[in-house]
This record gives sequence, C-alpha cells and structure tokens, in this order.
Amino acid sequence: MRKMSEDLSTLYQWLLEEDFHSILEFARNRKRVLSLLTALTYDKDQVVSERAIKATGLAAKVIATRDTDYIRNYLLRLFWLVNDESGGIAWRAPALIGEILFHCPNFDQFFPMLISLLDLESEDAPRFRVGTLWAIGRVAQVAREEMQPALTRVQAYSLPEEDSVTTQMAVWCMEQLKPQLVE
Repeated sequence: MRKMSEDLSTLYQWLLEEDFHSILEFARNRKRVLSLLTALTYDKDQVVSERAIKATGLAAKVIATRDTDYIRNYLLRLFWLVNDESGGIAWRAPALIGEILFHCPNFDQFFPMLISLLDLESEDAPRFRVGTLWAIGRVAQVAREEMQPALTRVQAYSLPEEDSVTTQMAVWCMEQLKPQLVE
C-alpha cells in the first residue's frame, strides 16, 4: 500500500510538472500506471485531472506495443464503469476512453461502443454527456470517417435547449466530425 501511495505521489508531481516523459518511462515497466492515472483524474486540481487523462492515453499507447490485451481489457473495464450496474460509476471514463482511442485508434472495435454512450439511460446520460461528446470529438481527430455515425446524435445536443456546457461541447464535437476540405 505504501508503494502505491508513493507511486501516486510521484505521478502527481510529474503531472504538475508536465513531465510526460517520466510517466511514459514508468509505464514501460508498470502497466498498473493506468489505474493510478485514472485515480488522479478525480483530483480536485483540474490541471492535474486533465493531464492525467492525457497521460493515460499516452501510457496506453506505450503499453499497447507490448500487451494489446491489457489495453483491450482496460477499455472494457472503463466501459463497464460507465454502467450503473457496475456499482462504481466513473465520471471520467468517457474522457479516458476517448484519449486512449485517440492514441490507439487500432482499437476501432470500441468506436461504436463509444458512440453508444450517447444513448445511456436518461438518469445516467447527463453525467456522462459532456465527457462522451469530448471523447467522440477527440477520436474523430484521428478517425473522422469511422466516427461519422455519431454526427446525427451529436447535432441533437447542439441545440439551445441543452445546458450551455453540453451545447458548446456538441458544437466543438461537430467541428471535429466535419470532413476536412482539401484545397
């Protein structure tokens, strides 16, 4: 337990310093870095939380070069944590999924599952909507065509009836989904 606490402290410091190089070196030897980074996404310091999400995607890419099954299982675990039946709802799971898929687009079998997070039951959906929209937009940056099935559903959240944060995120997501014009 003490070692885990020390590792969390070290990762926290590296996130504050934006020392992604050290985090990736750590990830080369310890796959459990993903669980530690996931825990840090809940830090009250938003900078640390956002950097932990970014670091998770980068670390997953490093780990995937040696153990694709580990990353596949980790993604499945994140999807499970979005489900209220899991008993441990992970509010940051959609963002983590999006960042991992951005860095590891070869896990394209998860793209439809990510899009389906927009169809969560009405009592769960609002808590995950902004993160899901961000994740879809993030993945669209590397797999725009594959994410096109999300466009109609994303457009529905860009309407003024939605809260302003959801509307803004939906508009940003639609921008990521738009086909690039070739000049």
